[in-house]
Amino acid sequence: VDKLFNYVLFTPPFAFKSLDGYDEFDAVRMAIENKLIDGGKLCCILPSSFLYSSSKSVIRLKEYLINNKYLRSIISLPQIFAPITQINTIVLLAEKCEGENIALVDGSSFVTEGLKENGGGRLKAESLYETIAQFDEKYVWVGNYDELKDDHNLSPARYLINKILPTPQQGEVLLPIKSLVDIVPLVRVENRENNRQLLGMAELSNNYLNCNISVNNIPTKRSISSKCIKDNCLLVGYIGGKFKVG
Repeated sequence: VDKLFNYVLFTPPFAFKSLDGYDEFDAVRMAIENKLIDGGKLCCILPSSFLYSSSKSVIRLKEYLINNKYLRSIISLPQIFAPITQINTIVLLAEKCEGENIALVDGSSFVTEGLKENGGGRLKAESLYETIAQFDEKYVWVGNYDELKDDHNLSPARYLINKILPTPQQGEVLLPIKSLVDIVPLVRVENRENNRQLLGMAELSNNYLNCNISVNNIPTKRSISSKCIKDNCLLVGYIGGKFKVG
């Protein structure tokens, strides 16, 4: 349809590929380019992999939104679509004109307790709306484009972490992790073996008394190409508002 709109609201099919090789992230970029008037607004639901993925289509969309200063807000949602899907989702808001500030919102905890048989719950929409409207610093980060990290990781929790640090007790000192550990680069390994054990974030624990990982407990996977750390290391991840180690 050769027509421009003031508003576009849609959910592109997840994990789809067009005959031209475009996916859901390309669809968002093309919707802004080709379907919005100047100053028009777009709202869409995307898989949460958009926040941290380094795939070419995700990087293209992030650079397009950030370089043109179209991005307005990202809201991470709780698991509310089970049992239909276990995919975590986000809401992305964009406006086709230059802006100054961005809001990153961690809405992952705004959910009612789900039914035991499906694990899902209902979004606490009113509570989330009030939290955003009041710019609650525990859940909402507001900044400008210059404050975004160079790697374009847009996970709200990554920016909120400095807002929710605990108050040190007497004799305690808070230190940034980067001052305590060396960052080991990942090495891409071509792997054509069956049943190779690969340690990932799912095997980590947020209980420091139970963070030793047995080789027998690491799942086996078949991976044609993986980025791996082959040396002895401490694996740390910041997942769901908690640090996990192994």
